[in-house]
Amino acid sequence: MSNSNVPADLEKPGRRHFLISSAALGGALLVGCSPAPPDRLGSGKEITEGKNESALNAWLKISTDNIVTVAVARAEMGQGVTTALPMLVAEELGCAWADVRFELISPQAIHGNIKSITEGLPFRGDDTGGMARLARWLAPQLAGNGQLVTGGSTSVRDAWEPLRMAGAAARYALVAAASRQLDVPIEDLIVNAGHVITREGKRLSFGELADAAGDVPLPPNLPLKAPVDYQFIGKPLQRLDIPDKVDGSAKFGADIRLPDMLYAAVSMCPVAGGTIASVDDKVALAMHGVVKIMRSPAVMGASPSVVVVAKDFWTAHKALAMVKIVWDEGAHAAYGSESNLNKMIEALNTQKGSLWHADGNLATVERSGARRIDAVYTVPLLAHAALEPATCTALYETSGKVVRLKIWAPTQTPAAYVKAAAKIADITEDNITIQPTLIGGGFGYKGLIEPLLQAVVAAKALPDTPVQVQWTREQDIQHDLYRPAAVAHASAWLRGEGQTGQWAGWRFRSASASVIDAFVARMVPTWLANRIPDKTTIEGAFDNRYKVDAQEIYHIKLPTTAPIGFWRSVGHSHQAFFVESFVDEVAHALKRDPLKHRLRLLVNTPRYARVLQAATDKANWTKSREPNTALGLALHESFGSICAQVVELRRNEAGAIHIERVTCAIDCGRPIQPDIITQQVESAVIFGLTAALYGRITMNAGRVEQTNFTDYPLLTLARSPIIDTIIMPSDEAPGGVGEVGTPPIAPALCNAIFRLTGKRIRDLPIANQVVMS
Repeated sequence: MSNSNVPADLEKPGRRHFLISSAALGGALLVGCSPAPPDRLGSGKEITEGKNESALNAWLKISTDNIVTVAVARAEMGQGVTTALPMLVAEELGCAWADVRFELISPQAIHGNIKSITEGLPFRGDDTGGMARLARWLAPQLAGNGQLVTGGSTSVRDAWEPLRMAGAAARYALVAAASRQLDVPIEDLIVNAGHVITREGKRLSFGELADAAGDVPLPPNLPLKAPVDYQFIGKPLQRLDIPDKVDGSAKFGADIRLPDMLYAAVSMCPVAGGTIASVDDKVALAMHGVVKIMRSPAVMGASPSVVVVAKDFWTAHKALAMVKIVWDEGAHAAYGSESNLNKMIEALNTQKGSLWHADGNLATVERSGARRIDAVYTVPLLAHAALEPATCTALYETSGKVVRLKIWAPTQTPAAYVKAAAKIADITEDNITIQPTLIGGGFGYKGLIEPLLQAVVAAKALPDTPVQVQWTREQDIQHDLYRPAAVAHASAWLRGEGQTGQWAGWRFRSASASVIDAFVARMVPTWLANRIPDKTTIEGAFDNRYKVDAQEIYHIKLPTTAPIGFWRSVGHSHQAFFVESFVDEVAHALKRDPLKHRLRLLVNTPRYARVLQAATDKANWTKSREPNTALGLALHESFGSICAQVVELRRNEAGAIHIERVTCAIDCGRPIQPDIITQQVESAVIFGLTAALYGRITMNAGRVEQTNFTDYPLLTLARSPIIDTIIMPSDEAPGGVGEVGTPPIAPALCNAIFRLTGKRIRDLPIANQVVMS
């Protein structure tokens, strides 16, 4: 048995040798030739200066009228980065909040997300062993500034230091420039609300100083504010994106309108991996308003498409219906979600899988005569169902000396878009600019390559004319990258009951496909992709913090032909359901209160216990309940934050169950903007409830059977519960927020249903097993 926190398949001799060699190299670097940390400030040349603007570094620019514009290099999809990230800059800069603006930029390498690299390493969060520490240090060195991506609830976590440093650096430069202009020592100057002020009261605005501040050399170490001096961080400041969203001037992907723009409708094979056998477009080409019909090839794992371009979308859509397309559906036409589920269950019964975590000697516990309980859980494929279907706009410019490609897109992965666009347009990445737009719901998938390729192919075929591709709702549902289906088998060995009862040991084994394998296979050869350990397959299970003396946590990585991708909270979304449901089953078998049971298991983890206690206190867990009501709870850590949820149910006279209230307590480290945290928790709860109650994508003969919100419903306002959010005070560095509220809601709801009805829900979704109102 391995007691390592590294997956067992990494312990094979070849990989072990590679890791040891890497460790030796890393040790040598640490001792004598450690590379310098990546530059995360830049010079200001990395962002575009407008008229009367001066960029002081890669993250901010200041205009002569004292407006501070913060460059936001992360996608805004409702999670509030266009407010939270400017707050970090403004806190150290010393400007007035009323003078702060944001700009969604085409990110450069310096704007990379280093946290997204370190968070993907295959280690538990509490693993402080030498290999884990070395990997966390070495990965950013090898990855430089990281990757240009928005995901994993890393935006604020990654920005916490560099954006505050960007504000502090700009502040120093402005004060130094004022010192030179006024001939006053730096130490005799103060900063207040966007002005540098002398002791005598003479003041210069940031706008007056910005141009001169650009050539000020920075000292090697810039101090950052102590938390006691924070003016913005932790305050419910007005969101910067709300005014434009209210008056309609905000630009989402589908809102892009350019002169002489054309519109495209597309058709893709109903079976993933299929190809185009033939196209008869004679009738469609003769229709009034149709401009061109072309094919978009399969690149980087995308499906080939037929693209119809017309003067307006409706004409393109009608013309597409007249195109006769014969598809070669390929080998995946035999795929069915039901047979895939059976194969996963079979794998649980026949394969051991990779060991991701172990403690104690479970074999001894198995032989001890302790009684055993078992449970098998399943979850289906899930779509994202964002309210804004996939869209992309492209312009292939040939009028200049160099051919250039401009892209407007709601994407979480701009670097991947540039890479794919360069390949399909056959131009260098340096000649491609991508303008991110606001995203009407991301949830992990706004990075589909197909709409980009379709737009670029159309734009290249129609040079100097912008073309916008717009998917229909049906296409968005049926050509998604789905949350993988997954199964788990949990076994526990128990001794005694009640106060003296003991959870002696457990074995947990899950099985699913790997989203990392699927994602990386679009970028690199498949043989390499399949050799990358994917923590997301088992996150939330191998790294749970419950103390059970003997345990083994395995995962079986299985291939799938279903197109899969990242979905809000990724592996945590189902592993929390598996683990927290089983923890409740163990509590019941031991005849122990679920709250007391969890508190006994949280050894030397006071933050977890405090969060759990806060949620249950607010929900009145210990008070007697009215008839036909019940509470259920769940606790889960993900993305550097801890969330406890209590679901309150009420059953009416007809036997239908209504979700009355959800109480959430979250410890996300130091809160940046509490209103945004509350909004994100509420959003995550609604998203998670929708999936737990109704979410299910089924495939038959390789085809997705769901088409729209009629058969893939969302939770309505009338059925939504009251949601109370408790934000725990903390001095820790910020954790993630956008995804953290989703994992605990399904198990908390199912645990409440059991306490109300005695029915144990082990398979999602819920609505086809219990009558909900």
